[in-house]
Amino acid sequence: MEGQICEYLLVLSPYQINRELMDIKASFYDNYDCDNSKNRIPHLTVANYGNWIEKENEIFLIFENFAKYISAFTVRLDGFGSYRQDTIYVKVKNKAVIRGMTKNLKKIAFDKLKVHEMDAPYFSTDPHITIAMKMTPLQFNRAFPEW
Repeated sequence: MEGQICEYLLVLSPYQINRELMDIKASFYDNYDCDNSKNRIPHLTVANYGNWIEKENEIFLIFENFAKYISAFTVRLDGFGSYRQDTIYVKVKNKAVIRGMTKNLKKIAFDKLKVHEMDAPYFSTDPHITIAMKMTPLQFNRAFPEW
């Protein structure tokens, strides 16, 4: 297939608490100078993949059909955690529900999302909501103890 390959990010966005999460992210921008935290909409990453733009509608139809069978669920948040001492995130307490959904989606969509062997799609196994990432050691060491 010839054409343009685009990168896609499939997310869940907890719209009921987005304002509160955006306030926390703005606080990281204001208090710790974390530029990348202010304007990114809070979300849980489900999958990240690259694919031909010509396949976009076909892939979206797979997601749409999959979503029809997902029952509504509550995402419970519980404190803060960190990765690599440069990322601070909000922990998800009920990870099993999201992991199960992601695992089922992977079974259905993995082969359709894979462009070639060296570029396999990524499906999240650790649900969380990133507050700030790519922090300097100074930013991280100031912020993390306070949260």
